[in-house]
Parts: sequence; structure tokens; C-alpha cells
Amino acid sequence: FFCHEELSKMVLLPAPIVKTTRPTRETLRLCIRRSFLFCFSFSIVLLVFGAQFGVEYFDVMTMRSSPTTTSEYDTPRRGLIESAREKILGSSSGSDSRSSSGAKREDIMNEVEEVEYERPNDVSTETDFQEEQEEQEQEEEDIMEAKKDRDGEAEEVTGKGAEEVEGKLEEEREEEAPADDVKERDQEQEQSPREEEEVERQTATSDERRDEEMKEEPPREEDEQRKKLELERPRSFTEFTAKDLEDVERFDDMMRKRIRPENQCQVAKTYFRETLKPRYENLKANRIVIIDWSESYQNGIGDEMQHYQELFIIGISTGRAAYVKTQKVECDGLGVSEGDDIENSTTYEDLAKKCQFDLGDYFIGYGDVDWKWDKGKRKRATKELFDGGDFEETVFTWSQKGAYVGDAQPENYKGSFYAESDENSIVKTMEHPEFRAARVARIRIKTNFGHWCHPKPSDWGICLSYRWATNFEKSFTSSKCGEACGVGACFGTQMLTPRKHLKIAMLPAFEEMSRRGWKHIVGAHIRTGFADMSQVEPPMNVPRVVKEASLTSINELLTMERTKRKYPTPKCPIYKDEHRKNWPRSDEEDAGAAPMTLFLKCLADLMRDVRLKESDPLGLFFTTDSPAINAVLHSPEALEVLRVNGTEVLSTVGSFGNVKFSNTGICDDASSDTCVASDPRSAWLKSMVDMTLLGETDVIVILYSSKFADAALMRSVKVKRGRTHFYEDTRITHQLIDPLVSRIQSPNPSEEDWNTWGLLWDNFGPSGERENVKGSALARRTIVARYSKS
Repeated sequence: FFCHEELSKMVLLPAPIVKTTRPTRETLRLCIRRSFLFCFSFSIVLLVFGAQFGVEYFDVMTMRSSPTTTSEYDTPRRGLIESAREKILGSSSGSDSRSSSGAKREDIMNEVEEVEYERPNDVSTETDFQEEQEEQEQEEEDIMEAKKDRDGEAEEVTGKGAEEVEGKLEEEREEEAPADDVKERDQEQEQSPREEEEVERQTATSDERRDEEMKEEPPREEDEQRKKLELERPRSFTEFTAKDLEDVERFDDMMRKRIRPENQCQVAKTYFRETLKPRYENLKANRIVIIDWSESYQNGIGDEMQHYQELFIIGISTGRAAYVKTQKVECDGLGVSEGDDIENSTTYEDLAKKCQFDLGDYFIGYGDVDWKWDKGKRKRATKELFDGGDFEETVFTWSQKGAYVGDAQPENYKGSFYAESDENSIVKTMEHPEFRAARVARIRIKTNFGHWCHPKPSDWGICLSYRWATNFEKSFTSSKCGEACGVGACFGTQMLTPRKHLKIAMLPAFEEMSRRGWKHIVGAHIRTGFADMSQVEPPMNVPRVVKEASLTSINELLTMERTKRKYPTPKCPIYKDEHRKNWPRSDEEDAGAAPMTLFLKCLADLMRDVRLKESDPLGLFFTTDSPAINAVLHSPEALEVLRVNGTEVLSTVGSFGNVKFSNTGICDDASSDTCVASDPRSAWLKSMVDMTLLGETDVIVILYSSKFADAALMRSVKVKRGRTHFYEDTRITHQLIDPLVSRIQSPNPSEEDWNTWGLLWDNFGPSGERENVKGSALARRTIVARYSKS
């Protein structure tokens, strides 16, 4: 009875039910299968329509058990549930806009592959059930057809309500099932002539619609890259997944193992932990001082690293919670450090024009002493110091003429000065009654750009402030900022510990060094000036002379430049006698040597000189602002000069640029989806990764003079042999690149300038044709002169 009644109720079978005589065992098997299908189908109905009747449901795609229950997967990011969604449903603009980890976790080094995240089992459960159901349905159809042919009797069970339910379920399956499953089901439905005709009609309609859309598509414009720039919304890097936090822990563990001895810099750590941190935890008791130099000229990090530390030291010498403000007032946030999320900036152009590089976005003080001033700190100060009322600050301006109260521009100020420009500015400010009364005091730095302790009367007030804070005259003893206070050394190391997103970006390089067993590492930096060049668009009117840069072509270019000025004798910091036989070189030897090859020979000897045992593996880590040189140093011809194999050389890659400009991004791979050249944060992050990793080497050698390595030394105590300029006081950027960048933007550059400009792009820029270069859409345009080489 149960079987016959159940057979009459089964409405989900695609084939007609057949009345026939069949063996009892076969009938029982069929009954059991149909009972299973009925129960599963009923569950599907509840799953689909249950929400309309208040039934709690579980969505396997969002990992949500009810409308009010959330989980760690509710914010889709690369490597979590969003990856599974993209695999099943295909990528979409919505998922791209929500996923930020891809941009944040860009691949920054050669030979490190990103591991694709496999879809969790719970995501595939529903699909597996559907496939099993379809297999059972197909088997049932085969049995039915065989019986139908044998007996010749069939009776179709129909019902309008059943057809409606079946239709809804089928539509829902098509929406949730993978594309391959839908395709297979479409092929099965082609058994019916009517269904086949319907499929053909839908296909034809879809083709017509696609053809119409293609006809209506507007023509490609020359400025398509800028259009894309305006449509893309910058992503925030301030949220971290569980996997991100695991990477941070792995980084911290690797850093602890690299610190020898373990009690290194304990005095500075104790000062940050026991003296500074309590000030930031209790703002009401300690009050705030903001050292604001956001209106000052910002140069490269080689110059500004010293200034960041000097200003922070002056701030903490007041006894208050000291913050350094670098970001422009008009910047709506960069979305890089916690508490500084992007608010109103809707394009990368907003970020590039309204914002500038801020070292505090990438580093934080030891013990979470967060010295960077931003919107988040202002909100906290408003809450804790002003009970949620209006934020109030008293402004003190340090100008070239002297110090005064107020935020008037120095050129417009007509009042009196409470300190002359050559007096100790911070002492005079602390003595001022308005400073003593202020809960928040902001000191505006409006002096000249430069190293303030040079003999410049207009900047001497800052220099005296730093000397007083550190007790510089008495070897930093009994200073106002702890025994270890001073630019660089342990103080610089503890002031500048990497933030989470910087740790995540550096982790692949650290893990690769560990995997290769590197114990002693030679660091090299090759500053070509290409980062300065890329603020201007590539020369489209000059064809490539060098189709692909090589060690030979780069040597020819540098040798030609060398003929225009006298180069000093190259320096290679070799210590051991067995490796010193080639250094220093005689003038005759040096005169005929190709600059880049000679530099590589120094690195080859140096790698063998720094290791303690001959059995220790060789390791060379180099950084550069040139995509071409990055590729050449991994080439067979360069490895032959270095006398190493590919596993003994490591470098960073990614969006090239520097921290001085915001429109210099260049992707080394034009086909990369993760590199956004118009996002200035990509170039800034790459610069900070390079600088920090150089600080983990044993010695740094620089081809031409550059202060970039000096910045690395000011935040690291691990570089035992310091840094050496191979060609001291020789700056290709100052002598060749910068003057040419200015001339090439003039109304009528000369033919020689165009030829040189093209040759520099050939040897320093990315490979391939220049029209395919993936650079910042904000790079400045050139006025193409009459000269155009055919």
C-alpha cells in the first residue's frame, strides 16, 4: 500500500511513471529511491521558500545560519569564501570591489608562488547532492524507458500544482548549480522537441543581444586608462583576516629568531614600554603635543627619515603624548593604517592629488606606541579630552623669522614672536602660558627644508631643540627622552617597528630567505632614477633601439655616461685578505671596466667575504627602482659574473616608484591584475618593503650615491658593516635624470634629449613596446616636438 500510494505522489521525476508488472525486488528498490528523492526534494522546498514563512535557513555561500547571525566570512576577502564563490559563479565587479587582500597581498618577490585556496567541503555539499540526485534521476529514466519499450503501456501522471513546484525548483537549481551542471542538464532536456526549440530560441536571443551590445559599445579612447582610474574605488588595507593575522605571527616569530643577542636594545624597549606607552594610554593626564610638518616640503625617505625621528624626539621631550602629523589636511584618509580609513576619496586620483606619503602608515613604535596623528587619534582625543564636545587645539608656528602663537601663514603674520629663529624653540614653547594650559598643542613646522643642524640661522631653533632633548652636547646622557634617545640605532629601530600590513608584505621574502638557509646576506641597491622618470609618460615618438635590456646594453649606457665626468675609484667593503686581491683596483683596471659588471664582481666577492664558513650558502638581496635591471640581475649573464645560481639571488618586484611623488607607479608585468600603477600606495609600500629588508642584511653596497640605504640604517641595528657607495659622490639621478626630466617636458626638447630619453627607457624601463606599459594614469604628458624618428 505504501509503495503504490507513494508512487502516486512522486511529482519530481522527469520521466512518466509507468504501470507494469515488475519483480518485487525491483519494485522495492525503485520505491526506496523515489522515497529518498521525495524527502530530498521536500527539504529543498523548505530551503528555498522557508524564509518567506519565518523558517531559519543556512546559506552555504555566505556561511550564515540565519539573517541575524554573522561569521568571520561575512566580509569576503581573497583566500576565504569569496574565492569559492568566484570559482563557482565566476568573478564579478562586486566581488572585486569587496576584496582588498589581493591588492594588499601583492606578490613582491621573484620565485614565490601564491597558493590558491581550495574551496571548503561545506561549500560543495549542496552541489554534490544535486549531482547525486541527477545521476539517480537518469538511472530511473533508463529503467522507465526500458519497461516502456517492453510492455508498451504508459500512463503519465500530471498535475498543474506539481508542474509549478517542479518548475520553481528547477529554476532555483539552475541559479545555484555550477555552470557545468547547468550545461549538462540543458543537454538532457534536449530530448523533448519543444524544449530543444525553446533552447535554440533563447540562444539566438542571447546572441542577438550580445551583438547589439557590441555595436553600441563606444570606441576605445586614448585616455581609456584615465577613465578606468576614475571608475576604480581605492581599497582599504586596514582589515585583516584570520589568515592575515597568522602571517603576522609567523613574521614576528621569524624576527625573534633573527635577533641576536636576544637582549638587544633592551634600554630603548624599556623606555617605550614603561615611559612612553602610559602617556598614550592616559591622554587626559598627559595631554597631547602634535608636531605638524604636513605643510613642509617632503623629499625622499633618505632625507626625511632623519626628520621624522628628530621631530618625534622633540615631541616626547615635552613629557606629553607626542604625535607627528605628516598627512595633508585635504587628504580624506589613505586606508593604510588602523583608524585612518578612506572616507570621501573615490578614485586613485584623489589619493594621489590630495595625499602624500606618511611613514607612520607603515611603522608604529615598540609596545604599540602609535605616534602617527590622523583622524582616528583626533576622534579619540575629542572623546577623552573634551568629553565628546568640540575638538580644541592651540597652534604654535615655528617659522624662519621666529615662533609665534596662531596658524597664520608666516608671510602674512604681523605680530610679535615669543622666540627668535636661533633660540631653543621647544624650551621657549614649553615656557609659554598658552602651551601649559592647552590640552592639545600643535606645533607647525614652517622652516626651510634641509638638515636642521647644518649652520642655517633660520632653522637653528629646531636644531637646538633636538640637541636639548637628547643632551647631544654631553653624549646623550641624562637626555629628556631616555638613555637610548637619538636618531638611528636602537631608538630608530624601536620607533619604527613594521605595522601588520607591512609585515604581511615582507613575509614571503623572509620565508624564502629562511627556506634557502641564508645566514649571511649581502644587500645591494641600484638607484637609476627611473622612479623619477616614470612621473612622465613613456616616449611614444621614439622607437625602441634596445629591444630588450641586457647586461651588455646597460654597461654601454653607463659607460657612455661615465665619459662625461670623472668617476672616483670604486669601493668594495672586503675584509678578508683572500678576497681583497681585486680591491682596490688600479686606475688602469678601473678605466676599462664596465660599471655594472664591475659592481657585480664586487658583490660576488662580498658574498663570499661575509659568510663565516665556506659551507654557508651564498645570499644576495638587491633592490632597484628599475624593472629592466631587476630582470637583468636574474639573467644567466649576470649570474655568471656573480658566480652563483638563481637560488642565491633574491629581489623584490611590483609597482615601481618612490615616496617623493604619487604618480610614478610602473608595473613590471603589464598583464598583472593585482598591480594598480595609479595607486600611489603600491609604490610607497614597495619602497618600505625594500628599505626594511635592506636593514636585515649584513652589509649594503650601492652602485651610485643614494640616501635610501641611509634610511634603512636609521631604523636597523643589524647591518654590521654599514653601507658603502660603490661610486662615491656620483649621482646619476642628479647628473643625468633630473635635468633631462625637466628638459623633456619643455616645449621643444632637442633631438639629442629625445634619443637619450628613449635610450633610458629602453635600459631602465619595463620590457615590451612602450604603448603596452602599465603605468600611472596620472603621469605627466609631454609636448611631442616636431622631431619624430621613423
